Parts: sequence; C-alpha cells; structure tokens
Amino acid sequence: MNTHKRIALGFASLALAGGGLGGGVAVAADDGEATTQSRQAGLTTMQSAELQRQVDAVIAESGGRQVAANIVDLGHGASVRLVVPGEKYVRDLATTRGPVTAPIQAVCPNKDFCAYQGTNYTGHEQRFGECYKQDLKGSGWSGSGSWYNNQSQWYMRAEMYGKAGNRVYQDDGPGSHDQNANWRPVWSIKPC
Repeated sequence: MNTHKRIALGFASLALAGGGLGGGVAVAADDGEATTQSRQAGLTTMQSAELQRQVDAVIAESGGRQVAANIVDLGHGASVRLVVPGEKYVRDLATTRGPVTAPIQAVCPNKDFCAYQGTNYTGHEQRFGECYKQDLKGSGWSGSGSWYNNQSQWYMRAEMYGKAGNRVYQDDGPGSHDQNANWRPVWSIKPC
C-alpha cells in the first residue's frame, strides 16, 4: 500500500486552537484535559488510551495539532475527527455521552464537506471547511467509504483528485452525498 494511504491514525501534543472546526468543539489544552474530556464522555480507560495513541499517530503523520480528545486540527479549516475505539460513528465528546447509534447523528455539520473512511458515514471523518486542496489523512482511504457535502452555497462543488493531481470526481454541490464511495483513486479533496 502507498505510504500516503498507510498513515496511522492518532495525535501527539495538545495545543489551544478551536477555529474552523465547527460543531461546538471543546478545546483541550493538555493531556489532563483530554483525559477528563474522555472520562466525561463515558470512555473506558482502555478506550481513552487507544484513542490518544491514534491521535498521536495522526499528528506524527500530518503535523496537525490536537484540539480535543478525538480531534486533530489540520489547518486551512480541515480537521480529522476520530471514532472512539469500539464505536461505529464519530461524535463530539464534549456534548455526547455514550456511542452515537445512527448515521444521521454523525452527518457533516453545516458549511463543511466531510469524508468518512467507512460506508454509511462510519469510521474516522475528515472535514474540509475552507476552499483549500487537502490530502486525505490517515490509513483506511483505500477502499469503500462515504462523503457528504453540507456546504452552504449552491456553487460549492467538491473536487476529488488522484495521486497525479488529476481530477477524478466532482460532486453536484451542497446536499450531494455518497454512502458507498470508492476512495481508491482519491488522494486529495478541494471542497469548492
């Protein structure tokens, strides 16, 4: 598998930064705050430790920064939100205690384009908020997944690009989605 697609998921050091992440994200300032946030969200000690390991790996690969127990800010309005180990859908740990049980609860926030590693909006989520071409971050982008365009302007069509920078797909604009998308040819996304 290509190095780009073998990226381990995770975070490293925590930093203050909340801009562009949407969804009422609580900002973690240090490891203690991330642990507290995980505990308040109902995570077990094992889930919390594994989630932090995954966060550390994402940061090591992407150069992003941890802004919540399960969120890495990638800059340019993009972020990776990791699924709690043992769960199916991403969730906001600051506001949701216990697993999310339906994809409708996990769907992309307003004004963002979201890519999911699994079909039906499951697995880790990468959000694209600004009009900036961004590589998909983390392993798991080499098979079937899903995406949702929840941007606000009718003309904001997401473009997906291959390894050589060629456009392989353009969506139909806000409200368009694919519950069973093929991530194999996609290496980067520009949300508008």
